Amino acid sequence: MKIISVISFVFSFLLISCNNKISPDESKEERPAKIEFERTAYDFGTLQAGEVAEFTFMFKNTGTLPLRLLSADSDCGCTISKWDKQPIQENESGKITVTFDTQGFTGNMFKTVTVKTNTGETIELRIGALIISNIELRENY
Repeated sequence: MKIISVISFVFSFLLISCNNKISPDESKEERPAKIEFERTAYDFGTLQAGEVAEFTFMFKNTGTLPLRLLSADSDCGCTISKWDKQPIQENESGKITVTFDTQGFTGNMFKTVTVKTNTGETIELRIGALIISNIELRENY
């Protein structure tokens, strides 16, 4: 009788063990989406007043869950940002293109684009330029 009990216990244990195997997809640890930029600031250098300049900030989702950009708002109407609205999957890259219209500005200018994601992260992208007017150009000659 003891032998039958031991065999049944071992058989039951083997059945339970077989059902608890981890599939390859389940073994991957889920990490929240995480946005990582190549850079978060860009200096356009010297621009002439009225010039429109553009720069593209590249980023990557280093988490395992999809990353969504909820907004990319600038601190001024002179700065516009555009990005793809589709979710960025694990290890995929995305971009935010920032366009800066210098019309009406002179001197050192710094603008900020605040990016919000589905992870609760808020990242500030900064652009800057020295803007000179046509009058300043003529005076230097």
